[in-house]
Amino acid sequence: MPNIAICEDDLATSRYIEGLVRAYQRQQPGQIDQVAVFLSSAQLLEQVAKDKNQFDIYLLDVLMPGASGIETARRLQAQGCEGTFVFLTASKDFALDAFRVGALQYLVKPVRAQDLYPVLDRALGLLSRQAPKSILVSTVRGKENLAFSSIVYVECRNHILTYHLADGTALLGRTIRTSFEVAMEPLLREPNFIHPHKSFILNADHVDRLTSQAFIMTGGAQVPITKSRYSQARSRYLQYFDLTTGL
Repeated sequence: MPNIAICEDDLATSRYIEGLVRAYQRQQPGQIDQVAVFLSSAQLLEQVAKDKNQFDIYLLDVLMPGASGIETARRLQAQGCEGTFVFLTASKDFALDAFRVGALQYLVKPVRAQDLYPVLDRALGLLSRQAPKSILVSTVRGKENLAFSSIVYVECRNHILTYHLADGTALLGRTIRTSFEVAMEPLLREPNFIHPHKSFILNADHVDRLTSQAFIMTGGAQVPITKSRYSQARSRYLQYFDLTTGL
């Protein structure tokens, strides 16, 4: 779950912001793991230097002694941090600089719950989309967790699933007692997975090209398309990549 860092040099304000965030945390159980408070940019930078991936959302005061909130964001990015930045300040004068470092939002103090909470909603939504997704599958070797990105296509024969993976291997699953569509529901909820044939599901990220009869996957494998599914499969493929030219 995401962790939030609050960096505000004024003690009273930092406690107030922390209170807002913790109240939001209680309203959104299971959405936020830890909330940490830092009273200076130096403290925050020192902590992050120990663990670059410790925080996912940064609430930064702009005007602080030493490094400003905007300079702190620049230094964090230079250290390889890819967190989401939200700036808090009493002045609107630094808004342009804030957005130059990719700020999600720039909130003018005093920050209210109705201002902050929608921003946290957006930040958590972005993080959920960026997070690597995976599916737990039953195989002849036991339970295995497969990253969605590693799956090229899945084939179903006689109620047995075979997962064809990006490293060239094929992972044999156990017999399923549900329909193929139900078993593959976690994949089919994702925009990049397409169901062009009753026995196949493919990952559009691994498609090399589309013909009138099959998706040609990177590596050369061909995933067939039934006539009844061609229009829908082609439309989903084009929509996913926002293509406008015909194939």
